Amino acid sequence: MSILKTRPTQASVTAFIEGLSDSQQQEDSRQLLTLLSGLSGKDAVLWGDSLVGFGAYFYSNTAGKHFSWPMIAFSPRKGKLTLYFMLGFAAHQDQLRQLGQHKLGKSCLYIKRLDDIDLTVLRAMLSQHIEMMKQKYQCE
Repeated sequence: MSILKTRPTQASVTAFIEGLSDSQQQEDSRQLLTLLSGLSGKDAVLWGDSLVGFGAYFYSNTAGKHFSWPMIAFSPRKGKLTLYFMLGFAAHQDQLRQLGQHKLGKSCLYIKRLDDIDLTVLRAMLSQHIEMMKQKYQCE
């Protein structure tokens, strides 16, 4: 298996979250930690220096290299929270219209604060995404 720069570490997720300089990001990160741990049934692992991942899946790129990546993850970034939906958002279009204030990347959902969105909608999106990942990939 090829090695990516961002990979699981032994670092404390709790210490990482407590070390965030923005108190709102700390609170939102604690909330996401509880939510994603409950939905995935997996413990949080710090991947690299700032990606909080739950579970793992294995995939191959077009060059035939094999990799491991979190099944679902989030990262508190400067001024926003980033949630990683590795299968993208095609299955979540209706939910995105109801979610609240957000921006999208190819597989990234950017939220300034959890107070800006409907947490029930986010929970449904995350739950659906986790189930889709389990169906498509061998997840740990």
